[in-house]
Amino acid sequence: MKFFCDPIFFIVQLPTEPVVTHVMEAPELYKWFEQATEVGNPDALLLALKLHEKVSVDHPIFSKLLPVPFSSGKFFSADHLTAIGNCLKVQRKPIFLLCRMVEHVKILSADCYEFVTY
Repeated sequence: MKFFCDPIFFIVQLPTEPVVTHVMEAPELYKWFEQATEVGNPDALLLALKLHEKVSVDHPIFSKLLPVPFSSGKFFSADHLTAIGNCLKVQRKPIFLLCRMVEHVKILSADCYEFVTY
């Protein structure tokens, strides 16, 4: 079962307070997010999206991966997609990761859903 081996699943199941005070304050996570666009890490991008969805705060930890302030329109802007391009390149599990990212974006707003489906 995928859920039992996916750390993102466990993190998003935690209550919001421990996510903000422990997970998002971890220096290792900050470093991982900072390097994600350079090395092309789609898992970091997915985790940033899920964490942002959970805490609904524009935290500095997301600054390399998500637009600040966050909006679906800014996420899909040409400038932002260029900045995170390495995270979107075909790597391992490309269809699975893309589906998970699109699913998340569909949840963010109706505008994004229309953008994704056309």
